[in-house]
Amino acid sequence: MEPKINEMFQSMYEEYKKPLRTIARHYGIPYDEIDDEIQETFTSYFENYSVDNEKKGCILITILRNRCIDYRRKIHYETVSVDSEEGRFAIDELMTGFRKDTADRVADRDLYEKVRKFVSEMRYEWQEVILYCCILQYTSEEAGEILGISGTACRSRLLRAREHLKKKLSPYLSE
Repeated sequence: MEPKINEMFQSMYEEYKKPLRTIARHYGIPYDEIDDEIQETFTSYFENYSVDNEKKGCILITILRNRCIDYRRKIHYETVSVDSEEGRFAIDELMTGFRKDTADRVADRDLYEKVRKFVSEMRYEWQEVILYCCILQYTSEEAGEILGISGTACRSRLLRAREHLKKKLSPYLSE
């Protein structure tokens, strides 16, 4: 690896190893094997994607999630009756690994950080209407009154701010 790529990869590893450990624990990977799964996740990522990929967080989560599911499938490969006590226990245990909560929270947080960044880079007038209309839930007329502009001007700024944000976020959102 070139030194710059190696440095970028190391930085990416440091940034994502903790959330990936949380996801692996959530999926029931034994503590002793979590780091191995994470190493394999990064190896798979590095073999298939560039280090500076904009969606690296989502890609890493998807790779790890699939590895965890494969791991759980391997350890649960035995024939049991669904109606038996062992079968119900095995299904309940397996289903705990398929919840999306932790992985989705990490992906949502990644997107949240991008939204915050893009909003902070917007024109100040747009930031104000986003604050009052989207976060504080004021109507356009109420926000306009607070900001000293008409409700129509407030709606216009909000529309432009939303269009700008949509354009900036389009590479990160799937159809």
